[in-house]
Amino acid sequence: MATSPQRRIDVAGLVIALLLLVLAGLVWWDITKLQILSPYDLGPKVMPIVVSGGLVLLGIGNAIGALRGDLPARDSLDWNPIILILGGLACLIILIAIGGGFMIGTALLFATTSAA
Repeated sequence: MATSPQRRIDVAGLVIALLLLVLAGLVWWDITKLQILSPYDLGPKVMPIVVSGGLVLLGIGNAIGALRGDLPARDSLDWNPIILILGGLACLIILIAIGGGFMIGTALLFATTSAA
């Protein structure tokens, strides 16, 4: 009989699943504090409920994958794209703050993101 290799529980996957579930709980808690009365059945509370439900499904699915060891292997971290995107975002925020314009800042953010 061939033995299958021992699968390990993916701790990072479980942490991500927990964060997704916490975020779903936060969205759900925020819905309960929403004091908007709508004469329609589909009011402003519906979309946060859908988002919260989707986050719960993603969290459960990620937890199952992490417990089974089915999550794909992670790639090595490349800092260059992260630095480029964060730099473009910083340029956008600074240009909006000093009155340089949204269009120029957005163009810089697009350029740095596409270069990443």
